[in-house]
Amino acid sequence: MTTELIFIWTISTAVLLPSAVIDARTHRIPNFLSIGGSFLAVALRFLFFMDNSPILFLAAGIYGLALFLLVERVFRNRLGFGDIKLSFFIAVCLGFWGWHITVFTASLSGIIMYILKKKPKGSRLAFAPYLFFAAVVSLFLITFNIVPLPV
Repeated sequence: MTTELIFIWTISTAVLLPSAVIDARTHRIPNFLSIGGSFLAVALRFLFFMDNSPILFLAAGIYGLALFLLVERVFRNRLGFGDIKLSFFIAVCLGFWGWHITVFTASLSGIIMYILKKKPKGSRLAFAPYLFFAAVVSLFLITFNIVPLPV
């Protein structure tokens, strides 16, 4: 396992696991996790991983942030701003491919759980736990070279 993969596993778990637990309990994600984790991920990418295009990972973060903002605007209050900030963090850590796999897996698992729990229409669903689960799936795919890490 490369140093970069160890960095990604460590920072992703340190930010996403507490975010998932707190979001599941309170439907809120603290800024020190989402914003602080994002700043840390960007800074570490630029300080230690210059050979793997940190600008492209930053662009992936902006892309993830913009798409989640668009979804929030289109579907009005169906996606919390904490989830939007976590989207930026995940994209900076995992790149474009990892972000797409994470969002697809999180959305699919969220829909399945929403149906299985038989929640009333319009009820809110904490999305960070699904993002955490999906990010772990993406990390396994990246770690075992099923999906490439370079953006």
